[in-house]
Amino acid sequence: WFIDWWMEGGLLRDIFTHKITTVEHYNMLMHPYNYSLDELDYNNAVGPDTVVEPSYHSHCTNGDISGGCKPVAVISVDKLLDQTEGPDETAAIANALMTSPKMSPYVIDPEAWNCLWEELILNRKGALTVQDRPNPYSAQEYGFSAEMLQAMRSELDRLIVKYSSSEWSTLSTANRLVELLTWHRDVIQVEEDELYSDRRVLTTKDFLGPKEREKIRLARRGSSKDDVLKKPNMRYFDERASERMIEKRRNARKAQRMNARREGREQV
Repeated sequence: WFIDWWMEGGLLRDIFTHKITTVEHYNMLMHPYNYSLDELDYNNAVGPDTVVEPSYHSHCTNGDISGGCKPVAVISVDKLLDQTEGPDETAAIANALMTSPKMSPYVIDPEAWNCLWEELILNRKGALTVQDRPNPYSAQEYGFSAEMLQAMRSELDRLIVKYSSSEWSTLSTANRLVELLTWHRDVIQVEEDELYSDRRVLTTKDFLGPKEREKIRLARRGSSKDDVLKKPNMRYFDERASERMIEKRRNARKAQRMNARREGREQV
C-alpha cells in the first residue's frame, strides 16, 4: 500500500482492501494500536456501499513536499549495492537530482559519479549501512514459509498488473517499478520452488506465519503423521549456503583489489 501511496501522490486508501478511503479511516489505520481489527475493517469503518470521494494526504496538498508526492524516479537499494549494477543506479540518482532546479547546482560532475559509488559502497566511507553489520559473512539468511511467500507474490502480482496497465505504462517511474517488482517476484518464486522441492529447510528462526508454526508444533508433538515436516535435502542446502558464502567473499576480495589498485595509482 505504501507504493500505491507514493505512486498516486498520497491518495488515501485502505491498506487491506486498497479501496479509496476517508481521512478518518486512514488516520485510524495509521494508529492501529488504538483499535481492534473489527474497528479497522473497511466495511465497519466506512461501509461497503459508501461512495468515498478521493482525498490526499495533507503533506501532499499543503506544500510540505515540493512538487507533490509523486516520485520523479524509482531507485533500488539492491541494485545500488550490487557490484555490477551499482554505478548505473548511482547515475540514476544523480540524473534525478539534476532535474531539480534546487539540487542541480550542487550535483558533482558525471566523471566523479563512479568514484563516489566506489567510496561509499565498496569502501564504505559514508554513513553506516546494512553492510557494516558485525560479521557480515556469518549473518544468518532468514527464510519464509510457503504461506508468507504466496502472500508476497500475490501482492507483487497485484502491483505489477496495476502499474503495467495503459493508465500507467507511459510513465517512466511506473515502468521502472514494474521492472523491479518483476525481479523481486522472480526471486520469491525461486525461494518458493526450493521450499516445495525440499531444497530449503525451515527452522523456528525463520519467518513462518501461523500455519507453518502450527504445522511444526504438531510435528514436534507427533499429533499428526501427515503434518510431519519432510526431511530436507541437507546436502543440497549446505552446498547452497557454501556457494553464497563464497560469492560474498569473492565480492569482498574484488572490492579490496579495486581499492589497492586505486591507492597504487594515487601513490604514483
